[in-house]
Amino acid sequence: MPCEPGDDSMVQSWLSKTGNDPDRVIPGPEGVGPFYDVVSGFHNASAANLFGGKGNCAILDGHVEAFTRAETFPHAYPR
Repeated sequence: MPCEPGDDSMVQSWLSKTGNDPDRVIPGPEGVGPFYDVVSGFHNASAANLFGGKGNCAILDGHVEAFTRAETFPHAYPR
């Protein structure tokens, strides 16, 4: 049975590809594969790599910080 977007089995499949290390989960084809709820990478991106920029994220303590796609999962990982 295929994984549904964002369900626990999908998250576990991403983690299993990185030795259960959330800091090594990188979204996209160069990483763990299809990824949902990823921050946009278009800000300050070069024309050669439109996904190489950063996206703004609002943090629960009230500040805003920019993250790359590769930094998305560790900051959003719910556990």
